[in-house]
Amino acid sequence: MNGYTIYSYGDLDTLALIFNAIAAMMGGDSYLGAIAMVLILGFFGALIAMAVMKHLYGVQWLIAVFLINGVLLVPKTTVQIIDKTAAQAPVLVDNVPWGIGSLASIVTSTGSGLTELFETAFQTLPAVLTGNGMVTLPGSLTYERTGMMFGATLIQEASKTRFKDPVFETDLGQLHCQLHHL
Repeated sequence: MNGYTIYSYGDLDTLALIFNAIAAMMGGDSYLGAIAMVLILGFFGALIAMAVMKHLYGVQWLIAVFLINGVLLVPKTTVQIIDKTAAQAPVLVDNVPWGIGSLASIVTSTGSGLTELFETAFQTLPAVLTGNGMVTLPGSLTYERTGMMFGATLIQEASKTRFKDPVFETDLGQLHCQLHHL
């Protein structure tokens, strides 16, 4: 695939609709006509400002608009939206402006990479917490698999925890921590 990859943690349909809407708005003749009109009016405004006031502020504005439009919005690319929770198949969206597709890909790839890094680094629970050596969390409890419901899934799984020592389990169940000094 020539294009960019965008990562999502659920709600892939909404993200695909957003990128399809962007592609439809910026790919139509009305958008290109509006941009052409702004550039023509800006050109004449810059000429008038240069002739009357003898400065190039209008030309600088016109060049900036032309470069931003010509480099970021006119070239089109294809984006592939991948749901990291594997709830849905990846979706391809064509004719997305290059600047929007590349920026979204950079941001979501960075977020996905950081998520994987943190999940790898913090997936092992210390022996102090488990009492019997290192224990790794099952893959089904990672944020990458559960998405925004990670906390709810983690709490649900934590409530199923049982200890081998019945006295400790009873004591823990009767513990009501109160912090009077705060």
